[in-house]
Amino acid sequence: MMPITEVVQPADVQAIAGHAEQDAISFVEAHKIDVTDVPSLERAVSVRDVIGAKQKEIVAKLAKPKKWAHGLHAWFCELERTALAPLNKLDAYEAQQIRAFKQQQDRERQQREREEADRQRRDRETRAAAEAAALERDGETAMAAAVVQEAISAPTPVVTLPDVTRGVAKFVRRYKWKYAGGPEYVATTPPDVVARTLRLIPREFTCVDEIKMGAYARSMKGTGVVPGIEFFHSDDPVR
Repeated sequence: MMPITEVVQPADVQAIAGHAEQDAISFVEAHKIDVTDVPSLERAVSVRDVIGAKQKEIVAKLAKPKKWAHGLHAWFCELERTALAPLNKLDAYEAQQIRAFKQQQDRERQQREREEADRQRRDRETRAAAEAAALERDGETAMAAAVVQEAISAPTPVVTLPDVTRGVAKFVRRYKWKYAGGPEYVATTPPDVVARTLRLIPREFTCVDEIKMGAYARSMKGTGVVPGIEFFHSDDPVR
């Protein structure tokens, strides 16, 4: 996309807008009408016709500089997107690589932690069994049983191994959601998965489809029936 070649001076546009604003303020101060009877209703309708003409005039005066500015902005944005695209693509790739490595390291570390905790638990129970056997030989049957029971009921050891990624890369934990059984990106969830979720999801996590409700209200012209919803009409004046 190429920019519009003709240059629009911001000062000229500001002057046009300033004159239009002052004219609008003067018109508003002189033509505000409270509708209390049919003659004032007629005057208000007439004033709205003039308002419409003045609004169109202002829009027309600023249409050309707006189009120029929009085209220039769009061109700049396209240049920016093009320049950033290779870096954004590589950044996304590296972020995914780092994320995947982190997840793999977490899984492996957690597995090692579980194995070490299990080893410590077995060692504790082995020591308790040896101690209980010695007590049994000395005739301390009740004490032996208590030692064994204490070893069995003791909580599982908590083992925390170092995270090799800490200090090398920074991470922020974001809590997300997805449809059960669906992909990580909600927008690509298959319709059957969405339909299944809608049958299961609690009411407090649902919301009214306001766009669909508005379309239904317009199509039914006041005769629609939806529990918890009231349909009505308003007569809004038009020019």
